[in-house]
Amino acid sequence: MSVKGRAIDMSKTNRIRITSRLATAVALIALGFSPAIAQTVWVTGDIQGAYLTSGDEDFRPGLARLANQWDRGRGKRDLLIDGGNLFFGHHLIGEDPAKLLTAPSAFDYDVVHISYLDLAYGPDVLLEHLPNQTYAAVSANLVTNEGQAIAQPYALLEAGRQRIAVTGVSGLSESWLAKPQMERFAAMASVLDPAASVMEILPEMRAEADRVIVLFAGEIRELQKLMNQLGDQVDAFIVGASPGGMNDPLPEGALNGRGTFGNRALRWNARSGRSDFGHADNMQEEARLPLEALAQLGIAREPSFSELLPAEQLPEGGLPLNQTVAVRLSGANRAMRLSVRGITRTNEWQRRTAPDGYQFLVVDTIAENRKPRDLIAQDNGQEAILFGSLEEVLVLVFGEDRLIPLHSEQENFDNAFPLSFVLPAPRTRLRRDFVFLVPEGEPERLELRHHHIEYAPIAISLIGNERDAEIPTLSRNAQRNDFLALEAKDIRTHSAAESTQGTNDSQTVDVHLIGKSQLVRMNPANHFQRGADPQEEIETHRVMRFLRAEDHLQIVTPEGYVYLADWESSELPPTPLLLPDRATGGRLIFRLPANVTEFEFVAYFPNFGTVTEGTAGFMEEMRFPMGDQPMQYQDYPVLIDFELDQLAMVASHIETVNEWPGVSPRNGQKIVLADFVIVNETSDPGFWDMSARIGLTLEGNRRITPAALTDANGWPLANPIHLPPGEPRRIRHAFVVPASSVSGQVDVRGVADNPYREMSWD
Repeated sequence: MSVKGRAIDMSKTNRIRITSRLATAVALIALGFSPAIAQTVWVTGDIQGAYLTSGDEDFRPGLARLANQWDRGRGKRDLLIDGGNLFFGHHLIGEDPAKLLTAPSAFDYDVVHISYLDLAYGPDVLLEHLPNQTYAAVSANLVTNEGQAIAQPYALLEAGRQRIAVTGVSGLSESWLAKPQMERFAAMASVLDPAASVMEILPEMRAEADRVIVLFAGEIRELQKLMNQLGDQVDAFIVGASPGGMNDPLPEGALNGRGTFGNRALRWNARSGRSDFGHADNMQEEARLPLEALAQLGIAREPSFSELLPAEQLPEGGLPLNQTVAVRLSGANRAMRLSVRGITRTNEWQRRTAPDGYQFLVVDTIAENRKPRDLIAQDNGQEAILFGSLEEVLVLVFGEDRLIPLHSEQENFDNAFPLSFVLPAPRTRLRRDFVFLVPEGEPERLELRHHHIEYAPIAISLIGNERDAEIPTLSRNAQRNDFLALEAKDIRTHSAAESTQGTNDSQTVDVHLIGKSQLVRMNPANHFQRGADPQEEIETHRVMRFLRAEDHLQIVTPEGYVYLADWESSELPPTPLLLPDRATGGRLIFRLPANVTEFEFVAYFPNFGTVTEGTAGFMEEMRFPMGDQPMQYQDYPVLIDFELDQLAMVASHIETVNEWPGVSPRNGQKIVLADFVIVNETSDPGFWDMSARIGLTLEGNRRITPAALTDANGWPLANPIHLPPGEPRRIRHAFVVPASSVSGQVDVRGVADNPYREMSWD
């Protein structure tokens, strides 16, 4: 997708300009309006289909309430323009597009800018319905991929004794158009170069009008480029919508027409060029005329949240598939609030299909800054609150104890929360979606949790009453260190016949692992309790990230073979999150050779300095044996000893075979199998890449490396290998050699003197 520079094919679009206003006047009289000479131009922007006040009135006032600002009496008529993103909001999914495109007539809009954000129903629907409206739909640079203009390039209005030409452009960079959320737009439409598009119609607008207004929707940096190129040839650049919201800083000279969800409108005097804002007044009723006109169109008020279905009274059958269940649930701490307004369970979400056995769970949520005065003063006057690193601190507890993080593509979904965002002042809010991938079926309990590093956790029970439920805890069998506590609640083996995922020579080991964070930090007491002494600090717990768990959660056998989890089949993610106030986890799935009868599950740990604000250290491992007694490592014979310092390395077994799993010798070749046992004799663990660490030199000084690294059954082993202190690790190396060879020199690379030893096999 690219920003195209070709001209609009104007033979395919309606270029009618509003000059007589006859059609508009007839419609206005029918609705009770009295057309007259305009004194003021009002500009709305980023309304997102909020025609009516939502139940949460101070969050989405709506156009019908904002309409009280523009004067419809005393013999004068204000002009009304929208700068972009008027038609569609996610709460209007499924509404009749013809009805939504007619809705601006209920407010008597004169001009509506069709921006890149207004294509929810596709260009064909707009081309069909826009020519029939009482308002002028304008866009100078939005076209179908076939080159057809989606709206007329500009409109002429009368304001007092002046004629005003109004056009609109969408401004998006190549990098923005390449984002995943723009894929659907790219399949339907294109954005022409904004400056070139305006320059093409500018002489005509200048010839017919006293003033020229350019409405803009898009990236602010693209607006700056546009202003630099057009300069003083345009009387007003007015921003209707931008990715950063209505308070995103603008270039000098640009006017802010953004008033998300009807919070405010820009008031511009065409004669003086002065501007200010008119704000929605929550104490006023919605304006009568637009309210009646919307009712005639069949656009009804959303129910208040007190009328919405509470979570504990879900419809029979629970959360139905492919439907949104409205709820009114919230949780808060002293600085922030999360309010859930809807829950959707579906197999498909925004052109993505859930994997087998899983479904999308989408939680429509409002995030709010509610920072009190004492915390603002304590923070040197800083009113903003950061919702940061949500992939680490915003989770779903599914069922009894399964922890589910945000979907890996959270930021790529339309209308989804970014992983970090700032709410700049108290009472500022952001309404978006949290998207999770959950198991099929509905759990008895479902809880949304947020753990800020400085404030109390927020827990919202979506299904089930958490107060009446037994909170999962760790038993006496749990093991603890300074960072976390873990418990293997259950370890079960399943033969190939019992498992749908194994093969005849394999078995499945299912480890139900749960844990809690033990991490603590000191926070001011008044972050948690109103009226507490801000100089007093209290110990508070925080979320723990088990870094590199995919390498450190292992099954180990007495021979020293190591098997890692099949993370695609496991419930836990490769970097699990552990909560501080309740035990959570999931199932870990391992696949082992069928003849392995003894093993233990072991949790090793990396250096956790990166998650403890500078406190570093390797913790002692946690062992969870199958039976009551800990597993004992087997003794091994020593056929070759490399006599290394700090690292014992010996060959314990040598044989030749003609075939081996994963190895394909050619005619005239055979396979030498050599088991090497490595013991880390230092105090700290490490990782060794064994793919070329041990080599075999044959006649002619040709060094070869192993064709496969396996256990004694030919089962592939992980590489690099983890070497905990004092524990043997065994790896079978498969070397492909000439059939006539009987010996060679085996060496170890990456140590002080690269020692070698003679090795024979026949």
